[in-house]
Amino acid sequence: MEKVRKPRNPVAICWGLVLRKARESRSWEYTDVARTSGISAEFYRNIEKANFNLHVSQAYPLYKTFRNDVIGETFTLDGIINILALISIMEAKANDKSKKGVNTDDPKEYLSRLIQCAGDLAEDSTKLKKLINGFFQADAFSLPEDGTSTIQKLEDSGLVFEMEDFLIHYDSYSSGISIKTHEDTKYIDNFFDEVPSVYTDILNETKRNLDALPVRMVFSELQKWELAKQSKIKELFVLIGDKFDVTQPKNLETYKYSYLFQETFERARFIVVNPNLTSDNIKEDFETNLKTAYENTEQKIPKDWDKGLKKIKFKVIRALPEDLKTILTVENRGSKEKYEVFWVFKFYDDSLVAFVANAVEGPNFKKDKIYTFVEGKSLFIKDIPKRFAIIKQ
Repeated sequence: MEKVRKPRNPVAICWGLVLRKARESRSWEYTDVARTSGISAEFYRNIEKANFNLHVSQAYPLYKTFRNDVIGETFTLDGIINILALISIMEAKANDKSKKGVNTDDPKEYLSRLIQCAGDLAEDSTKLKKLINGFFQADAFSLPEDGTSTIQKLEDSGLVFEMEDFLIHYDSYSSGISIKTHEDTKYIDNFFDEVPSVYTDILNETKRNLDALPVRMVFSELQKWELAKQSKIKELFVLIGDKFDVTQPKNLETYKYSYLFQETFERARFIVVNPNLTSDNIKEDFETNLKTAYENTEQKIPKDWDKGLKKIKFKVIRALPEDLKTILTVENRGSKEKYEVFWVFKFYDDSLVAFVANAVEGPNFKKDKIYTFVEGKSLFIKDIPKRFAIIKQ
């Protein structure tokens, strides 16, 4: 009888996917990582594939390898140490042969032990509990069925991004919206700390001038603004209601997401309300129609096309939960205005710029209605942090 191959640890698989993404986003080969970290290229390749596990003593070389001289820390040292320790403890528990009558090579027994160990660790660590619960919710510890691989489960459930958040924001990870909100407002809170107080009247005059500026911008102006700022944008988060189709070719001819192909841009996350489509459907249509939009407007396809598209992740939900409804509701002079789309940019200086908009019916040459945008409304600074924290979580 052919021996059944023991499955790989889903946490190690996810760690490998995060490492691969970090390496490919820098256009590195395995030899580039080897040269900086001291880990052999072949060994590192097998770590990305979750065939080998990295000892926790290699945490610091790996931390130094992925630290960026321009933007500073990417993966925190504490985050890396905890992921390596988590994988090591789980593997030691799952492969413990001291108990008689237990076959640790049996796939079901191996996964059962991983689940038990993960559950025990989650009970005593708030940070690990949030991360591990994501694996449980994605059913990542079960044997693959119906052609759905563990990798597909991890990617579809957003666990790769979740582990990235654990590694990047270890100190504030799982702390809740209130702490994250404070973290994301520190840019504004401390903005004027070192301005000499004698210039307070100038600051007040500047604020009055800013208050008088329009909060609404037509989309041609928004496009110009984004083109001017694209090299400074780090992340994009978008919430789209059920009326607007982000993949419409006509919209993509105007709005081409050019910052995706900037080396400095890290990721775009779209939450889409649609009862009929899947994340794969939307991503495939988006990529195809975006390329068509570039070709139809006789613009050159960006050289980092494939790498740019890998930065996008779509998540489809069937209906809006209450917390996401609050994102699309904005108070204006005592009344509440409801919008269909919200998007927020995070810049490398930690500043946040957010917009809301409504979809309006546009030119219709087919049976299906086509919706587009006329203008976007820039949110007030005080209205952004809580929304940003909700959509990130």
